Amino acid sequence: MVDDSNLSKGVIVRFVVVYLALIAIMEIFLGLRFFQNYLDLNGIYSDTTAFLSAKLLSFLGIKATSTAAILDLPGRSLRISFGCNGLEAVVIYGCAVIAYPSNWLYRLKGLLYGFVVLLLLNLLRIVGLGFTVVKMPQWFDYVHYYIAQGLMIVIALGLFMVWLKGTRHG
Repeated sequence: MVDDSNLSKGVIVRFVVVYLALIAIMEIFLGLRFFQNYLDLNGIYSDTTAFLSAKLLSFLGIKATSTAAILDLPGRSLRISFGCNGLEAVVIYGCAVIAYPSNWLYRLKGLLYGFVVLLLLNLLRIVGLGFTVVKMPQWFDYVHYYIAQGLMIVIALGLFMVWLKGTRHG
């Protein structure tokens, strides 16, 4: 007879160890200048986020342009960097999906759908911040620091829970 509690503890321990290792690897890959010289994934992601946010804000009637990772708005510019570009949430979610012992096809689907959802929601978040800085500048710092900063991490964790509900480990 197999003791399910030990099996569950083993699955949990393995998940946590693999997750933390993947997070560490991604932080090294994204943060070290050595790797950035070859592929600056964070820079590419920030630049793309600024570009797409400027297009969405312009579509909504707010004059916006982007230069690299800078979102230029009437009266203020916003720098979109790691922590603000949504990549941190993608890393948190992606590492959790990869670390969880599940069918690889289901993991790949989860990574793809999760990436798209996080990208779109982060664009809405950045557009919301752009709208706030232009239309209600007195509220920008409050919205940015107390609402928007943690929002993507909460969304990433919630998205992982949704994905987790549909998987079977093995």
